[in-house]
Amino acid sequence: MLKGINFYRAGLLVGVLMILTYARASAASAPSAGTLSPSNGALAINTTIRITCTYSDADGAADLSVVYLLLNTSASGVNGIYLAYNRQANKLYLRNDADTGWLGGFAPGQATSVQNSRVRLLGQTTSVSTSGNTLTVNWSIQPLGANAGATLKAYLRALDSTGLHSGWVQRGTLTFKYAPVGQSVTPNSGSAAIGAKTTVSSVYTDADGTNDLSVVYFLVNTTASGTNAIYLAYNRQTNRLFVRNDTDTAWLG
Repeated sequence: MLKGINFYRAGLLVGVLMILTYARASAASAPSAGTLSPSNGALAINTTIRITCTYSDADGAADLSVVYLLLNTSASGVNGIYLAYNRQANKLYLRNDADTGWLGGFAPGQATSVQNSRVRLLGQTTSVSTSGNTLTVNWSIQPLGANAGATLKAYLRALDSTGLHSGWVQRGTLTFKYAPVGQSVTPNSGSAAIGAKTTVSSVYTDADGTNDLSVVYFLVNTTASGTNAIYLAYNRQTNRLFVRNDTDTAWLG
């Protein structure tokens, strides 16, 4: 009878431990999709830009497993800018166009890159940091021409080590445009007489259309500085001309 009581107590103890273990496991917190910067506005095609994203987990940043950034018209990876950082492996990835596999697999800061038809992910200038419960990824990317004119929704998602996840959460809307180009200046060499009227022609282009140009500039100096320079501006939207003061602190005109 005593042996039976001991078995009963042992079984009861195991049961209590199982309940406590289950309760502890079920008390784990799902990770959260944090913030996105920039969260709106226009980004330039074919230039290097940085998008900063935060992800958090009440169980600590070390509990985060994989975090994601997705830019597309919907929460789909097909023909999207779909990025992942595996914290446990310390590797960066880019999803292929068909959303069937991951490309890359290199550490932040590593001098390598990977691309699909939409974007190039730059490892060397992508950085990751943690603070308390928060993981921050500074994604460094070059959006490619396939995004020109597109307005894409920005989604974040976080997965933890137990498989809990935040789901896709929209944190912004971004428009992709071509950067304007200072095309040419005529004459582009030679000399000009002091005190005499001189005509200089400068050409500026924008693949998104001339109406997308806001302000264009013309600078003549020994370096790219507005101090003690011939520094001119034309605001196309207001149809106004300006010249910069000598100390490069204000516009005149």
